[in-house]
Amino acid sequence: MGILARLFERLSKSGRDPVRGEGRITSDHGFVDVDLPIAEVTDDGSGVVRVVARGRLDGRVVGLALDLDPSWEPRILVEESPPFHQGGGVLRRTGPESDAFLGVLARAYDRPPPRGMVDRIAVGLIGLQGDPREVLRAPIRMKAFLHPDGPEELYAEVYLNVDVAAGVFQFHDKDPEYHGALLASLAGGA
Repeated sequence: MGILARLFERLSKSGRDPVRGEGRITSDHGFVDVDLPIAEVTDDGSGVVRVVARGRLDGRVVGLALDLDPSWEPRILVEESPPFHQGGGVLRRTGPESDAFLGVLARAYDRPPPRGMVDRIAVGLIGLQGDPREVLRAPIRMKAFLHPDGPEELYAEVYLNVDVAAGVFQFHDKDPEYHGALLASLAGGA
């Protein structure tokens, strides 16, 4: 386990500062971006890295977790260009703060709030910048695909960016057309 992961783990186990600070939500021409402080980073020993993001938005504590699987396949689209990495992960509910996260997203999307977030949802991931296997050492930018095999009404894409050193997790819109499907997917298809 890396130094930063051990530091975040000690902070979370000590009970100090469980909410590391303010998050930020911005909206521009229908695109909604959420930045949250990273509260904890762990490596379970099998290579799965869990990033827990938690912060305050609109006066509420919000959060969620992302598990990054250890298997990433390099893919080359264009000769002589750097490869991108394809893999998978899981978005996880971390408690009532995840339900609050969905509520804040729904308000920003101008949609009715779902009842709450599903416990877990598998996502397909493509590394757009950086190698996701190096998440503990370098910033990574990824595009996530929710329900890539259907049903169509639950298919959504979102950008997930992680910078452990800066302590920032980003949940950024790919396209406002995905808002309804993204909320429905995160709510378990409700």
